Amino acid sequence: MEPETYYEKFGLYIPNVIFPTANVVKDGLLYVYYGVCDTAIALATVLLDELIDHVMRG
Repeated sequence: MEPETYYEKFGLYIPNVIFPTANVVKDGLLYVYYGVCDTAIALATVLLDELIDHVMRG
């Protein structure tokens, strides 16, 4: 993960930063909750099988 959207790049306190804080897997979908610029919390999702395949391919 890396900062891509406006709210991830331009924040009130620390710009251009994201930090994952929690993960949940439900029905094969990985939910990644993450902080952005010390001003908000966001959510990213990915199919767990797709993530594993991507990581294993290197």
